[in-house]
Amino acid sequence: LYGSTIYDFIQEQRMLKASVLLRTLQPVSQVAEEVGFSSVSSFSRAFRKRTGLFPREVNRMEQKSHV
Repeated sequence: LYGSTIYDFIQEQRMLKASVLLRTLQPVSQVAEEVGFSSVSSFSRAFRKRTGLFPREVNRMEQKSHV
């Protein structure tokens, strides 16, 4: 928490929640909306910046693990 802004902290919390939701196989568009993004593309960029993965990659990995 030290050395980061409130904005950074909030973004981190949003991305943590998004990671959990993506693992429930919810559509990326629904996850984006649920964590407060008005566009899927902005959500995807923000998610990739924080995690190194696109949301759809997390979703696909989870789908494969359920096969």
